[in-house]
Amino acid sequence: MAAIYSLPLEIIDSILGALVDIDDERLSSIKACSLACQAFHLFSRKHIFASVSLNSTHQKPPRRLKELLAATPEIGSYVRNLEFSLTVRNNELPSPTFSDLLQKFTQVQCLTISNASIAPVVWDTIPHGLRNILHYIMRLPTFEYLQLICVQNFPWKGLAECTTLRQLRLKAIMADTIPVSPAVTSGTNSPLIKLKAYTMDFNSIQITKKLFGFDGSPIFDVNSLRKLSAFCYESEMYSLVREMVKKTSQLTFLSLFAFRGCSDLSEFLSPILPSLRIFKFQYSIGNQALVGNRLDMLRNEFESMRARENIIEELGIRLHLDIPRDPASLLVVKEKLSALDKVLDISRWSSLRSVSVDIESINTHDVKYFNNPPRELLREIFPILLSDSRCRVQSTPPRRR
Repeated sequence: MAAIYSLPLEIIDSILGALVDIDDERLSSIKACSLACQAFHLFSRKHIFASVSLNSTHQKPPRRLKELLAATPEIGSYVRNLEFSLTVRNNELPSPTFSDLLQKFTQVQCLTISNASIAPVVWDTIPHGLRNILHYIMRLPTFEYLQLICVQNFPWKGLAECTTLRQLRLKAIMADTIPVSPAVTSGTNSPLIKLKAYTMDFNSIQITKKLFGFDGSPIFDVNSLRKLSAFCYESEMYSLVREMVKKTSQLTFLSLFAFRGCSDLSEFLSPILPSLRIFKFQYSIGNQALVGNRLDMLRNEFESMRARENIIEELGIRLHLDIPRDPASLLVVKEKLSALDKVLDISRWSSLRSVSVDIESINTHDVKYFNNPPRELLREIFPILLSDSRCRVQSTPPRRR
């Protein structure tokens, strides 16, 4: 044990930091090390308490956590990732006593505000003190990441005060959540926030328009975006993402889920091809009669993309296919996918380093070609990709409803 105390503190810190990277989700090894000696205990705490998840279903904060913070207040400064679930139980909202606990977290970098209930939690119904503490966390100088899940009437213009915010993720945020709480509305001269990453789902059209100034004064500078993820269920969302792509010239990552066709995908991406390095594309083809034509369209768009000057290094394609039953149509699908295999040949692209293709059948009936197909069949359809160790091809069975 004496040998441990002879080590410089920086070495102990580095050892535990490296252990975190290979530890399990429960940090079992780090927790075991914290019991080994005082030196390990001190350096383990910042990893053990780096992430805290609170669920208001329990109505009151966890007693053990309150006791730990009372005995060792500095633990609050170790919390970097905070998840707070506003679950409503029997129409009861979170206890205001959560405010006393949350205000001790002074170095939060990532905040997730979620709701596990079916109905969204209306922001203005949350106890006033608790709302103030959550706004306080969002204005911390360490704050960088905000995720909102199923929260209604969030005061969006209040984000203008979150000057260090760099990543925003929206999920199940309904279009009627646009009203702004006057108490947190910022002045019109606030500088635009340099958001680096933005994720939106199909409910976020109107909110996105307001946040980026397509409908009113912007809060975020769209040209500062480096990463963009969008779930385009309708053409309106697809058009909005197109406008965002036109206004940003530095996008390096794009994840796009398209439901309504991709006949102009290459042109869609042309403004960002000089900067785009990672492109993740999901495409849903739900009409059996259109599978062949749309696979042709997809192949042509990627061929056009390849021919344009680009620096794409990583391609990920996930296809949701309504697989036809009859053998003749199945053969057509197989031929179309084989044609896509040739287009995605890494040797034909200037910068491409890896390709992944995932085919998901959205049928619930059994189709031998695409429900857990043998490796030999995938090799027959994708011989080029599967002969390259930098590529991955897999098939996902349909989800059972």
